[in-house]
Amino acid sequence: MRGGEGAWPPERVIVGDDGSEEAKGAGEVAARIGKLFGANALLVRAFPQLPDIDTEGRRSNARMVEDELRREEQAVLSRAKEIQGPLGVRPRIEIAVGDPAVVLLRAAEEDTAERTLIAVGSRGIGKVQRMRLGSASTKVLHDAEGPVLVYPRSRS
Repeated sequence: MRGGEGAWPPERVIVGDDGSEEAKGAGEVAARIGKLFGANALLVRAFPQLPDIDTEGRRSNARMVEDELRREEQAVLSRAKEIQGPLGVRPRIEIAVGDPAVVLLRAAEEDTAERTLIAVGSRGIGKVQRMRLGSASTKVLHDAEGPVLVYPRSRS
């Protein structure tokens, strides 16, 4: 656990959600922990920066981007409702553009970062892919000031 003795119990819970089953598991476990300590919760979904021009040299269609963001917002709202059960209250939601790990770490810094539990799922990518692509859970684990919960990928 990062942050030392002063990091526990958490005052806030931030759940990084990418729509995966691992993220769902992380959210449910973090919500139960948050409920035990009366922590408030934030559910975050981050998207990488969208290019202005696609690979064929066409400009991005703003309407298509807006429609996709609306669909994602609905998916995040649905996930927030799922977390509401174990937590007892619906978490706030945030949709952001940027590197998911950076977005989560910045959200934690908005308040007492060392008293914020960040929960993420791990997709269990191998070492080579993690080095090449990066891993949000690894980045958060290395850079967070407070406790981190990494929900593992199912072995089935």
